[in-house]
Amino acid sequence: ILQVYTMSLDDFIEQPGTTFKKLLDHIFDHIPEQLEQHKIEVSAKFEREIRENKTERLRMLQDREILGVEQKIFLREDPIFGPPLKQIELLVAAALQNSATLGT
Repeated sequence: ILQVYTMSLDDFIEQPGTTFKKLLDHIFDHIPEQLEQHKIEVSAKFEREIRENKTERLRMLQDREILGVEQKIFLREDPIFGPPLKQIELLVAAALQNSATLGT
């Protein structure tokens, strides 16, 4: 099953930490409750980084593709969320490859 999460770019610009936390909740909904604090800390750190580099980030927010890349890099470097995301990426890639193979 592939689930898609959409978010308002306006919400993300106004409240990057809160919106990022909602994204983490969606991605990692199966993670034990004891890691909830880590999700909160990661979201707060992400918001601090966004706000500290506001001028550069605002320019980047104009290009949604770049924003997506920034989020991926940020999450991939996280010690808790990085490894599961890598596994998810590998599973999706394998599923897409299998789907393409079966379709031809």
